[in-house]
Amino acid sequence: MAIQKKDIDLLSDQPISSVEEDEFGRKDFVNSIAEIIHSQATQVNPENKKGVKNIDENMIIGIYGEWGFGKSSILNMLKSNLENDRQLKTVYFNPWMYGSEDQIIISLFNVIIENCGLKGNEYSEFIKWMKKYYPLVSAVNATTGRFIEGVLKTFGDDTWSSNASYCKQQIDRILSSTANPLVIFIDDVDRLSKSEIQVLFKTLRLIASFKHVIYVIACDFNMVARSIKENYVDGSVEDGKSFVEKIIQIPIQIPQIHSDKLFEYAANYVEMTTDVNIRNGTIKGLFEHYFHTPRDVKRLINSYRFAQISIGDKLVPQDLFALELIRVKVHDLFEIVKIYYLATKSLSPDSFYNRGVRSYVNKNHPEFLKNGSSFDSENREVAVFDSVFRSLFGSGLATLAFKNIANPAGSSLPYRKHVEQNRHPNKLSLRNPENLKTYFEFVSNNNDVHDELNPS
Repeated sequence: MAIQKKDIDLLSDQPISSVEEDEFGRKDFVNSIAEIIHSQATQVNPENKKGVKNIDENMIIGIYGEWGFGKSSILNMLKSNLENDRQLKTVYFNPWMYGSEDQIIISLFNVIIENCGLKGNEYSEFIKWMKKYYPLVSAVNATTGRFIEGVLKTFGDDTWSSNASYCKQQIDRILSSTANPLVIFIDDVDRLSKSEIQVLFKTLRLIASFKHVIYVIACDFNMVARSIKENYVDGSVEDGKSFVEKIIQIPIQIPQIHSDKLFEYAANYVEMTTDVNIRNGTIKGLFEHYFHTPRDVKRLINSYRFAQISIGDKLVPQDLFALELIRVKVHDLFEIVKIYYLATKSLSPDSFYNRGVRSYVNKNHPEFLKNGSSFDSENREVAVFDSVFRSLFGSGLATLAFKNIANPAGSSLPYRKHVEQNRHPNKLSLRNPENLKTYFEFVSNNNDVHDELNPS
């Protein structure tokens, strides 16, 4: 069947831009963050109580979530909320676009200068103090020597006679005169190198902690913590977490997407772009166990569409979708499926399969086995894997679908003859072992299994 162009459109991984596009009920979550930020544009401490945040203080908010969890979408919705509903000035700063640590600092300063909202004499005075301030504080980075030389040539040696603290006081004084704070969104922090992350965080907390400037940072907290800890000799992940916690004043974790909502999201997209039904059976079970983010869903659908284009109508679409799901998200099960595939090609498939699976599981997941030998049926993942095998191949994990069996005369019936005599009525079914060859010729990544399990 020829595939029409409209049938092979791939899903975009671009973040959404407004609450109206959100499919996971995060409007109230975004609105709560907007309320916190907007409160800083009002008189929050009129009596000047000790220990209570004042209106013009700097603030750093962290929005935490794993990759693919929708951090960029949250920022976009928050930006829209602040601009349209609360009339606050917002801007994005993308540190990963710049090639060096020096450029990160100077580019952030430029973003503040361009979006500060100042005009006339105030703006001119602001520029003057920012020019004096930058060369003094950029020395916080050990790699800025050559850059500072360039700054000196531009602004003159007299810049160094200014005191950094005094310069910052003047900058704060001028920024405090603006009606509303500037909100700066910083996304994809976890794309930066470990040294760039540290420079960025130190810049936000120490150098660019200007009054009337609010930073909203989106990142994977654990990934950033692991990256930062590598900057310290004998540092631990806990050290990295402590560093981040000192920088971020208001940490906010993106709530988990309810599994029912994520599955409905996935089912709708699958139905919109494919002929596959995932609302029951094996695929539904795999989704519920292994899929956690919208990006997971879109990556799988795009992967399946490519496989479908490449393989065409040589496999049952439902089976092909299940194989791609396993390949994309369930690594251990995919390795076992590869061993199964190689076993169906061998002269002694049953022994090949058992030896290969035992070797892989003992090495990678001994907890799958009971007493080190048979599969533990009470193990959650083993139960899922076994269910998948029975659905796709007609037998459980512990057996091969087509064993060498005895014929009525008492001699062994050759495996390939047994396959021919017990074919599944649907010629495209994976229960007919040769169809796995079609799939793995497309995948072409089973050399590691060949090397490890090549029978003697």
